[in-house]
Amino acid sequence: MTRVKPGQRQRARAPKVRTGCGTCKSTYCLPIPIRVFVVLTKVVRRVKCDEARPACTSTGRKCNGYQTNTPSPPAASSPSAVSSPTSVISTYSTQPEARSFQFFIEKTLVNFQTFFEDDLWNRRVLQVAQSTDCIRHAIVALAYYHELYLTHEQWRSLESVSALKHYNLAIKELLNPSPNTSSQGHILVLSCLIFICIELLHGKTDSAIGLFRYGCAMIQQFRRTFSANRSHGSHAKSDVEATFSLADACFRRIAVQLLMLMGDVDVGIWSSYHETFSNALPPPETSFSSLSDAREAILELLVEQASPGLKGKPIYEIVSHATKVEQWGQSFDNLLTELKNSGKSLSISEQRAIALLQLHRKYLEINVAKYLHGQGNPCFWDRFTAEFDEIVNCAATAAGLDKNYTQRNWAKNSPSEAYFHVDLGYTSVLVSVIARCRDPSVRRRAIAVMLAERVQEGVFNGTQSRLISIHQLHPYNKRIEPAILFDFITIHSNFSNVVHMSLTSTLLPTSTTTTSAMGKFTIPKCATGLREIDPSLLDLRPASEIIAQLQTYQPITSEKNVWAVWDKGFYAMYPSHQQTVINWVRRLGPSWTVRLVDFVEGSPNNIFKYVGKEWFPETFVNKTMDGKHAPQHAADLARLALIYEHGGVWMDVSNMLHIHLDTLFWDHISSPDTPYEMAAWIITGQIRAKWGDFGNFMLAARKNCEFIKNWHEGYKELWKGRTNVDGFHKHPLIAEIGLAEGLANPEDANQIYFMTDYVSQMVIGDRTRNLVDYTTGFDGREFWEKKVFMVEGIENGILGALKTNLDGQKQADYFLTRLDEPDLDKRSEAEAFMVEMLEKSHMYKMYHNSMGDRPALGDLVKKKENHDITHRPGTFGELYRYGTVHWEPTREVVRLVPQRNGDEIIKGTPTKTAAQFSISILERQRLHDMDGLYTAY
Repeated sequence: MTRVKPGQRQRARAPKVRTGCGTCKSTYCLPIPIRVFVVLTKVVRRVKCDEARPACTSTGRKCNGYQTNTPSPPAASSPSAVSSPTSVISTYSTQPEARSFQFFIEKTLVNFQTFFEDDLWNRRVLQVAQSTDCIRHAIVALAYYHELYLTHEQWRSLESVSALKHYNLAIKELLNPSPNTSSQGHILVLSCLIFICIELLHGKTDSAIGLFRYGCAMIQQFRRTFSANRSHGSHAKSDVEATFSLADACFRRIAVQLLMLMGDVDVGIWSSYHETFSNALPPPETSFSSLSDAREAILELLVEQASPGLKGKPIYEIVSHATKVEQWGQSFDNLLTELKNSGKSLSISEQRAIALLQLHRKYLEINVAKYLHGQGNPCFWDRFTAEFDEIVNCAATAAGLDKNYTQRNWAKNSPSEAYFHVDLGYTSVLVSVIARCRDPSVRRRAIAVMLAERVQEGVFNGTQSRLISIHQLHPYNKRIEPAILFDFITIHSNFSNVVHMSLTSTLLPTSTTTTSAMGKFTIPKCATGLREIDPSLLDLRPASEIIAQLQTYQPITSEKNVWAVWDKGFYAMYPSHQQTVINWVRRLGPSWTVRLVDFVEGSPNNIFKYVGKEWFPETFVNKTMDGKHAPQHAADLARLALIYEHGGVWMDVSNMLHIHLDTLFWDHISSPDTPYEMAAWIITGQIRAKWGDFGNFMLAARKNCEFIKNWHEGYKELWKGRTNVDGFHKHPLIAEIGLAEGLANPEDANQIYFMTDYVSQMVIGDRTRNLVDYTTGFDGREFWEKKVFMVEGIENGILGALKTNLDGQKQADYFLTRLDEPDLDKRSEAEAFMVEMLEKSHMYKMYHNSMGDRPALGDLVKKKENHDITHRPGTFGELYRYGTVHWEPTREVVRLVPQRNGDEIIKGTPTKTAAQFSISILERQRLHDMDGLYTAY
């Protein structure tokens, strides 16, 4: 071969080709600097577009075909004119790393923008990667895993040393952050987002959910930081804020997908969504300037229909939602008209995006019709065969399929293409179409669309979804619930366990690996005092149906009501408490009605739907209550009124029940053969340091119970002219019975006073059981000793706290111990703890520590990172929660025999002390005598 001397080599002359397919041109027109491509071309050979029609075949990339030439807009208006990252590739030290970055540009970015251009991935992430090692390594790891996915090798992805190396390096950067990383929240959020993508590529939806929750917490924190900065005079929106906003929007889209997939089996996702995105949404758009705007606006509508959706909602809410859907459709039609009149040809991506949005629009409209006209009618879907057919057509267009997609032999040929993105997709809607539409041709075409490509659309795995959908085509199969879809995906995404660093085990205080979305357990061998409950006695409906019922007004038809209050409703509760209330419904079965009352105006379960305003002090009615624990004290005012008016059991939402209420005490107080009208939870020594102290967090009574009424009247008296409990310990009614000596602290002389204020309702309860009211004949002492069924409530209520020396973190550690924990001693200890709770206590009270020292379990579950510590999948917490529904203790309930404690009888009234009552009697006598004194004159 002839060698050319240095300086003599010349490039062969050839005209520059400005044609080529859209994919090849757009790939190399990404906003990446020239120097980047200089490095790239040294690593990976560039393949020229062969310009074959109708699509090129030489590059290996999916070709979107050719577009009509249109005049180029001025450079100043192009997004590419904005500053872009420089020399990103030069930061990679090896050719494989640079090659992976090229793959990220050529494949991953293209996949991520299948439907909508996204400046976050197209430019912002690359800019951050230039200066941040964490993001740089994360991008390389994502590219490695994405390539494995596209080549059908994702099942071996954990064995990829290079991918794992960069994944771990990215995590290491977060564990030992540079000042630049730790001071800029957008870096943390971006890293979390990329890690979610990696976990989804693994098929590990559970890990992705854990990361999602952590990301939500960060987003909330950094929003507050940005807000604080603006309040200090910084009004210009920085590049950091712009990047953060784009990442925030991407997280919201993932949140919507999670709600659509499993909102009915993981109530914690709803909490994360409401806390992170509900209060941060912009006002609804009345017009759209782009397809991306329309996409963002439709998310709210998808959330409103996500399980449990509008089922059971009042008609005005459904009509309001229908109006929103109609307004969105009008705005979208206007946008399409503008695009048509612009004279520009729609790109392939734009055509696919329009089809995708039309698909979701049609699906929303069908659901609205069902909510308005077809609830309870299983054949209602048959009216929409034409609409289902249109949805499938839109899905085929969105998938980029040609008209021959239905003719392919899918039994012999696997999908030729594989895609991954985290945007809205069509898979979720097609699964529903197959489940609802009974026309075989429509269902088969829907299956054909799902078979045509191997897709991972955010949290929706197309492969598993189509397997389930094919299963549904069998005529003898029942329709499959979304929860089963989640089960199936989870079960089939269990990769081999390889020990490696993962974000969920290093940054998150929790691990969310699960064995099954709806785990089923057998009674542990060490549990000799538990037995299985007949499932026919339980209410095992999906969580979505139970939640819908809890949010609907249920007519009162008996005294078997469980009353609980959360001021702002179900979704404002901590997820641990949500799980507790759901499990009440499941355990108690159809004979009891659980009622979650709130204080929200217009709510179906507003307090005033059940009791009149005359029951409450002025500050409650006028909503002027204040103070540190105003919601708790508002619940105090509600609980006794509800029980008196309707009868039933009051339970705080933190009471994890172990025994059926019938067995615990309702059978005793409702039987005509017993004298009991009320049941009390005895916590001797905990309030006034005397026998017979009883809690207000668990009590039961028959309707119109006189003790309950007098107790409430006494507590209401404390609130006259007051808006909070501060100083209640000085009130004559409290002074007459005495302070909360059981809550005194020798090292803090003031503690007894503010704790007496806090538990003032229970102190008034003690007064009521010692009250003899001669005006009505009520004898509290006699009622207490003869008509109250008493249950010991310390070991039966806070056994977990006692066994851990009141250490909330120790209890949390037991709940969080993995079922597959390799340390056998640790596993056995956690199992023994859970079994003992279920066998030897009637409930597990997650109390919070109001005295301010070390946190109790009830304090820990309020922290966002701990929301699911009592029921996290794959832990002994999950086993325990299962046991609270499906198992019961074999030991009998023991009634406590009342004892005298030295208290004196109080001869007064519910609202007057003995001294005030005596003065009142003398004053009435004086007036009577005065009235008769002058009658003779």
